[in-house]
Amino acid sequence: MIKTELRKALGLSNLDFSFKFPEEIAAIKLAADQGDAQAQFTLGLALFHDQKAFQNLAEATKWFFKASEQGHVGAQFYLGYLRVSSQAPEEQTEGLRLIRLAAEQGHALAQFTLGLMFDEGDDDCRDKEQAVYWYQKSAQQGLALAQYCLGISLLDRGLESSEAINWLRQAAEQGLALAQYNMGVFLASDEKDDQSQAEAVQWFRLAAEQGLDVAQYNLGSMCHDGVGVAKNIAEAQKWYLLAAEQGLTNAQFNLGVINREGDGVPENLAEAAKWFRLAAEGGLVNAQLSLGVMLRDGLGVPQDKDQARQWFRLAADQGDLEAKTNLVVMGWEGDGDPQDVVEVVTMLVQAARDGNVDATHTLGVMYFEGGHGVTKSLQEAFSLFQQAAARGHAPSRYYIGLMFDYGEGVTQNKQEAAKWYRLAAEGGFPQAQLELGNLYYDGGCLEENKEEAFRWYRLAAEGGHVTAQFYLGSMLESGDGAPKDLEESLKWYRLAADQGHVTARESLDDLLKEF
Repeated sequence: MIKTELRKALGLSNLDFSFKFPEEIAAIKLAADQGDAQAQFTLGLALFHDQKAFQNLAEATKWFFKASEQGHVGAQFYLGYLRVSSQAPEEQTEGLRLIRLAAEQGHALAQFTLGLMFDEGDDDCRDKEQAVYWYQKSAQQGLALAQYCLGISLLDRGLESSEAINWLRQAAEQGLALAQYNMGVFLASDEKDDQSQAEAVQWFRLAAEQGLDVAQYNLGSMCHDGVGVAKNIAEAQKWYLLAAEQGLTNAQFNLGVINREGDGVPENLAEAAKWFRLAAEGGLVNAQLSLGVMLRDGLGVPQDKDQARQWFRLAADQGDLEAKTNLVVMGWEGDGDPQDVVEVVTMLVQAARDGNVDATHTLGVMYFEGGHGVTKSLQEAFSLFQQAAARGHAPSRYYIGLMFDYGEGVTQNKQEAAKWYRLAAEGGFPQAQLELGNLYYDGGCLEENKEEAFRWYRLAAEGGHVTAQFYLGSMLESGDGAPKDLEESLKWYRLAADQGHVTARESLDDLLKEF
């Protein structure tokens, strides 16, 4: 990025290139032929910069050389830059000498370039102290790039933070997008200061308007979250889209999430899959995981479990635990490679030992069910579920309830089952909400309460549980536990039927005959 900006800076000069070609260039060439160093330099720049009519580096080099021999500092720098860019070691050595010569005579762009070479060169020439020295020389002359690099260098070394920010601010105020972006990053890091957040938005906006992709993304994020600016999903999408079109994977991923969740826009799973795929192809692990889920479940794309496994594998290879777990589950269910299970069990054991609650639960499920190289052990499963449940993991609390409900690995205890179902249900786990609804509906260990059963069925149904959706439709049709409401009943029957619930489809067809 800095080298790109340097190439832009090479196109800037104190000289006025407003002369008209070819008439005025002829006059300059005449003066150059007569030995005028400034004309030679000007002609070299014209040849160096004008890509349409005059770009001829060999010819530019000739004129820079002639002016350089007469001591023209600018020519020394440009000739040095061209020689450093050569592949020949002797040319590079001479180029470095010329750039240093120009820098020592006060040429700001040469000073900056020398600093950059010390900053980003190979191990033989890298010298951070020298880089800061030359950046400072150039920055003091007002070169925005040098001010920016000096500020970043001081911050990276943990030195003079107030001075570093002062240099960044000076570069930002000159309009350098990189400096504006980094000012935004610095200010946004103070999460407790609303004024800093608001100023961060201003700097991100200035850089974003210049087309800097990371600034567009950060501005989109702040608009999305309502940080430093009023929440505005449409504005967030606008900036995400601009960054995404430049290939920024985080922006592509966020567009996928917005379309998948229907966040401020109508839900569009096909559009979500498109953006997830672009980000996944760019190597973003979250996108690889999300695309794998959509391919596995046929959401917005045709179901393709082989492709899903490929994306899960790519994410898993980057260390993503959820992707590894999905590979295990697919292998467990016969939709993947059983070898994935063998590979991942060891990883899950280590992750569980390290305190990862999802890994602890998944390992518990594997011991609970047994198979694929894992010996079934209800005692081990119960112990793992207890560990995860103690940390508030709702699915593990449900499994403990299930084990007490049916006496799996523990002494059967319906009251204890109800307690654990309730904890899991209150944690938002739909299957536990269904089971708690069943206990209230049937009575037994809990006093029969159809209204309470209806309440828990509704929560499970709203969480997408197909059986709960059917039960809810049935209770609304008959007025059992809730006021009779055939329109609402149709809604829940239809939701369950659309997910393949056969009885819900039959009930829906029967109820439709009454309308």
